[in-house]
Amino acid sequence: AEEEDRRAEAEHAAWEARGRVPSEIDVYWPDDLQFYVAEVLGFDASTGKHVLRYHIDKQVEELDLSGEKWYRHLRSDEEGGELLRRITAVFEAKRTLLSSPEDADREGGGSAGDVAGGSGDTGGTGPSAATGPGPSAGAAASGSGDSPLRRASAVAAMGRLSSGGAAPRAARGKPRPAGRCGACEGCANYRAGLERGRSVDCGVCGHCRDMTKFGGRGRLKQICEVRFCEAHPSSRKSRLAKQARLQAVNTAWAESYMEERDKWERGHEERCEAQRAAREARTAQRAQIRAARLAARREARRRREREARKRGSGGGGGGGAAKQRAADAPPRKREPPTPRVVEAVLESNGQPGYLERFLVKWAKRPKSEATWEPLRKLPAEQRAALVTAGREAFNRRVEPLLSGSPAEPSSSGVVAVQVPEHAAARCAAHLHTRWRDGRLLLRQGATSCLGYSTYGKTLSAHDAQQQATHTLLMTNTLLPLIRDELPGFGEMEQFLVAWLHETYGVVVELYFAHALRQSTLTVRSTGFDVHQDTEDFPFIEFTVVVKLTPDAPGSPHSRMRLVGAPRVFEYGAPAGSAGAFLARAFHASIEPDAGTSEHLKIAFFFRASTKGERRAKRGLSAAVLASGVEDELARRRRHVALELSNSNLEAQALAAEKKLAPWG
Repeated sequence: AEEEDRRAEAEHAAWEARGRVPSEIDVYWPDDLQFYVAEVLGFDASTGKHVLRYHIDKQVEELDLSGEKWYRHLRSDEEGGELLRRITAVFEAKRTLLSSPEDADREGGGSAGDVAGGSGDTGGTGPSAATGPGPSAGAAASGSGDSPLRRASAVAAMGRLSSGGAAPRAARGKPRPAGRCGACEGCANYRAGLERGRSVDCGVCGHCRDMTKFGGRGRLKQICEVRFCEAHPSSRKSRLAKQARLQAVNTAWAESYMEERDKWERGHEERCEAQRAAREARTAQRAQIRAARLAARREARRRREREARKRGSGGGGGGGAAKQRAADAPPRKREPPTPRVVEAVLESNGQPGYLERFLVKWAKRPKSEATWEPLRKLPAEQRAALVTAGREAFNRRVEPLLSGSPAEPSSSGVVAVQVPEHAAARCAAHLHTRWRDGRLLLRQGATSCLGYSTYGKTLSAHDAQQQATHTLLMTNTLLPLIRDELPGFGEMEQFLVAWLHETYGVVVELYFAHALRQSTLTVRSTGFDVHQDTEDFPFIEFTVVVKLTPDAPGSPHSRMRLVGAPRVFEYGAPAGSAGAFLARAFHASIEPDAGTSEHLKIAFFFRASTKGERRAKRGLSAAVLASGVEDELARRRRHVALELSNSNLEAQALAAEKKLAPWG
């Protein structure tokens, strides 16, 4: 027992003398991608360095192990022998795959870092990869292989065992027994440096310029290029050879692929040709079968005819001869049905664009059989007259004023109204000064009100550029700005809303407006042909066109017309003269006479407001019933209210009777 205690005390004293480091360790050298076995002889506490003696060359070196990668050396006869053989094989396989010292340093250093800084004879159990003579080298040789699958498995296993460690240190100028061929120029320069006691460096290559002794930052940690071994995997010749081998493999693979591809294409063409021949054979066979069936049917029909003739001739009467004559007689052709002829167009449904239909009365048929037809069903030579007749009937139905005497001004279908003259004059003056090049600036130039150029229903050939210059589109979005910045506009709007409520008993609100210049020079842009103001917005109920400028002395009045009206409507001479009419009615401008001055006009488009509309209708009806007297204006008010409330009933009835096709 005393002897064991003395042995334990001696081992503990040796452990403390070695600075708590095992007696044998494996030290990693980054330039050689190797771990070398070294014996720890002692420890200098003043400098913090250990005294090591390498087994491979018996050289002694003082080294600070705190900045190095090392682990306890395992012998093959110890408990970790099997682990030693496996890890050595993995490291050798990975070292074979590495192509540069940087990759080897990064990958190999990670495996050694598992036990870097381990202490005690029993504290470190990390792997050993010593390549010197002995069992470690034999295990490495026996564990490596050339199989790609084995190499990939070795790399994966090495990656799982790696966990990082201290940064690798630079080369220390010791002999490099492994990784050099010893016959190239780089190896000769390396040996010359060893004999002279200092390395042979060129001082101009990239590695030398990075060295601290040449003023570099010392980050690459690589030797001079003149000392590179040409057989080393990181050398340029080795890389070029590897690239050449890879290119040869790729070329061989490409040639093999193209050969197989050509072979497949030839086979594919042969298969397609065989399939085509098979299809042609099947088609010919089907044609033969059809011809045989047709011939059989013809023969059967002839046989039946012969038998019928025999039976008819053997009857003894004249019935057989009559049947034979009937059979021999050519078949009678059916006469085509008599085409329908348009006699008149009774009415238009008033729908905009392609939805417009015309109630057509056909010749030699009663009115009860009249049908709704699209425009394309009308004869081309009579189309203009028939369309005009249908639109006149529609206007007379929706606007009862057109049925009055031509001597009455109201028979034009447009009701004259005078807006405040000073408001119209202020608005015209502002437009004269601010409306330039089809643009009205708002918010001090931040926003603009522009014209439109795509409305082609003009009295003459449409001029898009002129239309964009002489029109302004005051959309619903711009109306708040227009009311604030266009003088007189808001006052005219409020006046017209109150006037329409008083005249028609309907609460309305302004939806959008147009400003335009009209003269003899703008017929192609602002002189409009027959149209409706509900083409884009079907919910518009009333249109009021206000003339902002007065007529020049002796100048003809500006005019417009409703289709089917007994007389035209003339605007008054003063500024603010206006005309109000139903937006659904078909109307058109009248080309101004020579000498007519240019006028500024604003067309206000109102829609029925849901607020107060029913209340206004009820109040109007109560007033009429209370008075007991129903004059012309009261009758018109009641008619307009009825039209507004039942505007969709007619279209619904036509759709229910399937007389109105939805798309023509």
